[in-house]
Amino acid sequence: MKRLLLFISFILLAASILQAHHNDCPLGTPPSTIKNGSHTWCYDHNSIYILDDDGWYCILNHSTWIRTINPHPELSDRIVFLDKKGKNYTVDTAGKIEPYVFPQPLGEFVKAGVQEVIIETIDGGCIFSKGYTVSYIRQDGILKENYNYVSKSCHRKRKMPASEVEQALLKLGERYSVFPTPQDFGSHKKSLDLHQVFADDDEPLSTSFVSYRLTFVNTAGDTVQIWNIVDRDYELIGEYHFPWLLPMVVDCPNASFVSYQPCLWQTVRKLMPRSMFLRKQLSNNTLHPRKYHSKFYLKLREAFEMTFYY
Repeated sequence: MKRLLLFISFILLAASILQAHHNDCPLGTPPSTIKNGSHTWCYDHNSIYILDDDGWYCILNHSTWIRTINPHPELSDRIVFLDKKGKNYTVDTAGKIEPYVFPQPLGEFVKAGVQEVIIETIDGGCIFSKGYTVSYIRQDGILKENYNYVSKSCHRKRKMPASEVEQALLKLGERYSVFPTPQDFGSHKKSLDLHQVFADDDEPLSTSFVSYRLTFVNTAGDTVQIWNIVDRDYELIGEYHFPWLLPMVVDCPNASFVSYQPCLWQTVRKLMPRSMFLRKQLSNNTLHPRKYHSKFYLKLREAFEMTFYY
C-alpha cells in the first residue's frame, strides 16, 4: 500500500512538472508573434514557443541567444531562425532543429526591381560620432543620386543602371555561404590565403568604432538591409579591420544570413563619393598578407566553420 501511495505521488508530481513545462512561456504577453500555417510562434531570449489551446508552451531551448525567427513560405510549418553566430536552422512543431542554407534568399526581392539605395557610414567613439549618407532613386531604369550628406561642394551627380545593383544582389544570394576565393576579389594570386588575410594581427582596444548600413528598397516596398557585423553583436574578432568591410549581416524579408562575399561592395563602392568614410577600405589594397597570428587565424576559421558547417 505504501508503495502504491508513493507511486501515485510520483505520478502526480511528474504531471505537475510537465504541466508547468507545457505552460512555460515568456513573462506577460509576447511583444510579437509569427503566424505560419495553422501555428502561432514566438520566441524569448534562447527559447521558441508555440501557442495551443492551453496557452504558450516551449518546444526548444537553444544554447545561444535567438536574434529572430522567420517563417519561410517553402517550408510549410517549419521556421527558419538565426542565432548570433549567423547559423540558420529550421525548427518544426516537435522542436526538431536542423541546419539550413537558403537557396536564393534575394531572388524574389530582385525580381520586383530595386527602387532605392541608401548608403550610410558612421565614424564614432565615446565622445563624437559623425555620419555620412548618400541615396539613389530609380528613374527609367537608372539609379540617380537623390541626396548627398557627404560632400558640400558641387559635383556631377552619380548614376548607375539599376540592373547592375540587382545582379550584384543576385550574386551575393547565390554565393553567400561560400568563403571567397582570390578570384572573387578580382585577384589572380592563387596562392593568396584569404583565411590568413582576414586574420587581423591587432586586436582592437580603442573605444572608437566604425559602422555602416546599406538599405535597398524594391518597387514592391520590400526592404533589404545590410549591417556592419559589429553593430549586430556578432562575436568575431577584429571585425572592422577586415578587408572590404566583411563579413556582413544581410536581413531580407524572409531570410537573414552572414556573408564574406565582396561582390555587392564592388558595386556599391561606385556609388560612394570619394570622400565618403570607409570607401578607402573597399579596395584590393587591403588584401596584402598581414603578419600571421595563429590566435586570430584560428578564431576566424572557427567562426566561419560554425556559421556554415554546423
